[in-house]
Amino acid sequence: MRRRSIYGALVFSVAICVAADAQGDGYKVGAESIIGIGRAGAGGAAMAGDASVNHTNPAGIISLAGREFVTGLTYIHPEVDFEPGSSTLFDGSALTGTDGGNAGTPALVPNMHIVIPVNKVLAAGFSITSQYGLVSDYHPNFIDRYELVNASLFGVNFNPSIAWKLSESISIGGGLNIAYGRQKLRQAIDFGSVCAAALGGATCAAGFGLVPGQSDGLARVRLDDWAMGFNLGVNFDISPSTRVGLGYRSKLTFEGRGHAINEVPENALSFLAAAGAPTAFANSDASGKFYFPAHAEMSISHDLNNRLTVGASLNWTDWSIVKETRIRFDNPTAATSVSAANYRDSYRFGAGFEYAASERLTLRGGIAFQKSPIRDEFREPAVPDSDRIITAFGASYDLSDTVSLQTGYQFHKLSDGPQDRVSATGSRSRGNYDVSAHFLAVGIRVKF
Repeated sequence: MRRRSIYGALVFSVAICVAADAQGDGYKVGAESIIGIGRAGAGGAAMAGDASVNHTNPAGIISLAGREFVTGLTYIHPEVDFEPGSSTLFDGSALTGTDGGNAGTPALVPNMHIVIPVNKVLAAGFSITSQYGLVSDYHPNFIDRYELVNASLFGVNFNPSIAWKLSESISIGGGLNIAYGRQKLRQAIDFGSVCAAALGGATCAAGFGLVPGQSDGLARVRLDDWAMGFNLGVNFDISPSTRVGLGYRSKLTFEGRGHAINEVPENALSFLAAAGAPTAFANSDASGKFYFPAHAEMSISHDLNNRLTVGASLNWTDWSIVKETRIRFDNPTAATSVSAANYRDSYRFGAGFEYAASERLTLRGGIAFQKSPIRDEFREPAVPDSDRIITAFGASYDLSDTVSLQTGYQFHKLSDGPQDRVSATGSRSRGNYDVSAHFLAVGIRVKF
């Protein structure tokens, strides 16, 4: 028996999972601005509607009339349903389990922005956002449990910035991004298949009571780190009624460190000892690199009249940097875990509007198409993303000259997502994902 056949079974598909895909493309959240949610993000780098433009395009903060504070909360309600197909164990026999239930876990995502003009040509801003993140939870007896049972990714970004007005038509901005990232994963280990692949099914069943698909352990991994990057922006006022905005955020690279904890049944421990690998699944420190990818946006806005403004955006995200997930364990008898991802760059095009219905009430809406970074052949429970259409509407209401309420809503409908995956222990899972999500956001803007 080759020990690598045992050690290789512990392959964590951490993949910086977006397991519930409650968010935007990949594992991006898309809840940094309440008014942006109401426009489906359209025109965000050009339409400096409030202090949240500090996140999208820091050059835009110089366009604000004075000091202001904006904060909001977005409730994300995902629906992630998996319809199992014909799934098999490594020997071709049927793999049993449930559809996992609705893996989409509701989440509350806050944001906060503040802008303070220094003088007529210089302004400072600061934002706290959660640009990337996820929460997911499949049932423990999920048919694809050897790929994933539960996953979460938490990210928070602190973004101080400055903007400088170069001329009446050009302004520039830039800032630092200081981010914390933490990821967790839990998945089942098929010790029945690990043993059967090494010793044969009959020997494992009779000698150790290990049966493929029926003798599960559990693996958990947690990694976290801090990272630093930057963001840049520029605004061009083509005319008094037309503006072009460009925004860029650099990638953030996290050198994650943490722990791998395994729950191994007693009969599996007996098998590992007999196989000469008693510590193959021992708890261990672990490390692995993960990313928040670079992102760029080009937007245009145009005032059709003194009430109606239209805008459009083209967004690009550098998801192609996510080639694989590689987890190393300090346990010298545990093999490095490698899971292919092969993401591709994603693009989004959106168009939206804002309409001043009265002196106090502003209405907005938008629609966007998002190209997914996930290729069909690499779709998995951790990342059931696919191309999507986003529809949105929202409103702002001025309670006074200094305080206004904001709200926004989005509906994300993803195209069908087929899956055909082979796990580390040779089980093959086939099926199709049906995914949608609702975003409901509320916030307040205060001028001071």
